Amino acid sequence: MDTKRKGLLAVIAVSIAGALLVIVSVVRLPEQKTVPAAESAAAAEPKFNDGADWSAIDMLKAPDGPKQLIKGDILKLTIESSALSGNPLQNEHAVIPDYINYLDNFYRDPDNKPMPVFFALKIADMAGTGSDNASIAAYRLTVMQKLKNTGLIK
Repeated sequence: MDTKRKGLLAVIAVSIAGALLVIVSVVRLPEQKTVPAAESAAAAEPKFNDGADWSAIDMLKAPDGPKQLIKGDILKLTIESSALSGNPLQNEHAVIPDYINYLDNFYRDPDNKPMPVFFALKIADMAGTGSDNASIAAYRLTVMQKLKNTGLIK
């Protein structure tokens, strides 16, 4: 088998693995333990893709190129779905590799790990359009507090 074909097969295999990672993170099987009703409602909520999921992509045993493709696909799906909100993500000057670099750096801070990718992208947009650090920090704090108050993160 020639090198190009092997490379293509590797990219396809990693892309399939990435798609499975996304699907598994979206579709969670219910646990078999009994929980109180209040906890049950919070547990029934789907877990968002967050910094732990983002970092897990880097743990895949694959070359960096396919990992970047997986991250890019996650970002594209998030950006596309944000269009339904009427306030789509992505400023006109940003490109997917810029978002990937921003999120890689953002999620290196352990305090940012629970932040869902959607909100991390919003922060990346704020930074990319010239928002000051105080505004970005205030937005981050507000989002984290609302997510905690609603029980979506701990």
